[in-house]
Amino acid sequence: MAEDEFMEWENNANESDEVQEITEKKPIFVLVEIAQLEKLLQRCHECGRLPGGYRTGLPRNINWIQTGSNLTAHYRCSCKQKCSWSTQSYIDGTETRVGNVALVAAAHASSIGYADLSSMFNAAHIPIMKKRSFISLSHHFVFPTIEDKYYQMIADLKTSLNGPLSISLDGQYDSPGFSAELCAVTAIEETSKKVIGIACVNKKEVEGVSGRMELAGVKKVLESLERTHQLESITLDKHLQVVAFLKKEGYSYYFDPWHQLKSMKKEIKKNLKECKTEEEKEELKNLGRRFITHIYTVVERAHRETIKEEVFGFFLHVIGQHQWEAGRMKDIIPIGATNVGKKFSEHESFSTILRCQHQDRLTTQSPPLDPSSKAYRLVLSIACKTGFINDLERLKYGNFTSYVESFHSVAIHYRPKRIYFPPKGFEIRTMLAAIAFNENREAEERGERTIKEVYMTYSKSKGEMTRKCKKGPIVEAWKNEIVKKTIERKKNHGPGLPLSEDDMDDGIDLLVDHLEDVLNFDDMNDDEVLAEEFFVDDELNNLNI
Repeated sequence: MAEDEFMEWENNANESDEVQEITEKKPIFVLVEIAQLEKLLQRCHECGRLPGGYRTGLPRNINWIQTGSNLTAHYRCSCKQKCSWSTQSYIDGTETRVGNVALVAAAHASSIGYADLSSMFNAAHIPIMKKRSFISLSHHFVFPTIEDKYYQMIADLKTSLNGPLSISLDGQYDSPGFSAELCAVTAIEETSKKVIGIACVNKKEVEGVSGRMELAGVKKVLESLERTHQLESITLDKHLQVVAFLKKEGYSYYFDPWHQLKSMKKEIKKNLKECKTEEEKEELKNLGRRFITHIYTVVERAHRETIKEEVFGFFLHVIGQHQWEAGRMKDIIPIGATNVGKKFSEHESFSTILRCQHQDRLTTQSPPLDPSSKAYRLVLSIACKTGFINDLERLKYGNFTSYVESFHSVAIHYRPKRIYFPPKGFEIRTMLAAIAFNENREAEERGERTIKEVYMTYSKSKGEMTRKCKKGPIVEAWKNEIVKKTIERKKNHGPGLPLSEDDMDDGIDLLVDHLEDVLNFDDMNDDEVLAEEFFVDDELNNLNI
């Protein structure tokens, strides 16, 4: 196209359209209005003749036949008794249209279920295959392709890692509440920050008790990893069943600081009830934020030998004391009438950290607190509990293990909790989330996904301006690979299906059956039914049923 012609075309285009000339890589599929196709087919695609010759001006009579997303035009022409032309070609050696397979594969790779896909297509009057065909292509060709991609990715990652592994583990349920049917446990390798294993557990595998699924998933993941590598350490949230199992089996384990901070927040919120005035409540909230931020910063930089000393130095800092002598903590920190645990009272002392770790030129923005204030005593009583001190000893110091939570944010996109997935669909969606997560990590390593913008924003939790980084677009080339490999799989298989369709599960993305929840009198809390009804997607915290 000449430059002047292109400019005229662009000027005449609607302002809302993105006009660009395709010069290199052409799209495989395009969206075409059927009336435009009929204009082209007025001339026979075989001989180029018009119906009845040039002089008649009669429109050609075209009959359309739908096969899934494919349309086939049938008409008569003098060059042949019957002519046929289709919008899609057959996959070589099969009677399956290439667009049908590509559409199903692309839908799964993009986490779009049949219900949403068909709703969109029907609204736009675009032809689409029936649900049974969608399910059939999914089970026989798309799912095996996704599994091949996932297992090859995990195998390559394991091959690239030498020596014992340090991993982070966490589980995520298929629905909020105590009626979860499925659980996916994910392992993130801490050096590469990539998913190195997943395990999906059905409630039927653990005698119908949802609270046991995470432990079963952890066992599956560990068994899989230990076939090829030794495990150096495991970081997890404080799931009591999992912790007891790891302790019994002799694993070296640590706690994820992020979950501990959330537990601290709950404790502080619970103690707000003891505050009688709004002023006391605000003072407790402010001190609680400062203490959580302090723990966050300390765990990020401290060593395990000094972490307790740095954490408890907070209670001297907030009263304006920034240096102190070595000795027992209960003698240096003004405890007053605060209830403290036995371990804090008898065993904890300052020996290495004898001053605040902030720079001398920095001064606190808050005035010193009165150690007899209710806020000070409440936060100190929480910190002095033996359970909190024991947890401090097992917090994973250094970089935070938030990558499992980052993976969960990706997984919730591929298998949202408001949608019911059968076990196979749940597992496939989890694999897709792992592929997407790891592909983005690899893109960052290759320099293909870089930081595009750095900006400052106010953090409510820290009470100050913090720096945020905006990265480039996510990498989606792997989705094209899924589509391409699925088409190749169908081509290699040939006509027909590899298995009987009678064995298939009809449900790919059925909405949660609320009637079943209403009729279930064994659930522990009626509020969970309401949570399901409003599609609450909050993370399911530790369940110890």
